[in-house]
Amino acid sequence: MAEDSGQWGGELWAAADLVTPMAIRVAATLRLADHIAAGRQTTGALAAVVDADRDALGRLLDHLVTAGVLSRAGTGGYTLTGFR
Repeated sequence: MAEDSGQWGGELWAAADLVTPMAIRVAATLRLADHIAAGRQTTGALAAVVDADRDALGRLLDHLVTAGVLSRAGTGGYTLTGFR
C-alpha cells in the first residue's frame, strides 16, 4: 500500500470519507425518509418495515444523525432535517 505523506491519514482517511455518501445511499434505497415521514420513527419500527437487522440499522441511523441528515426525536426516534 502506497503511503500518501502529503495528506493526513492517507488512504485510510480517504476510505473513511466514503462512509457518509454510502450511508445516504443505503438510506435512500431503503426509503427511510419516506418511512420516517409516515410516522415510523423508531429503530424497531423502521427495521420491521424495511426488513433490516435492528442493530445494523441503528448504527446507520446514528451515523446519519452525526452527519446531520437525521436528528434525534425526543421520543427516542428519528426525524428528518432540512439536509440538502
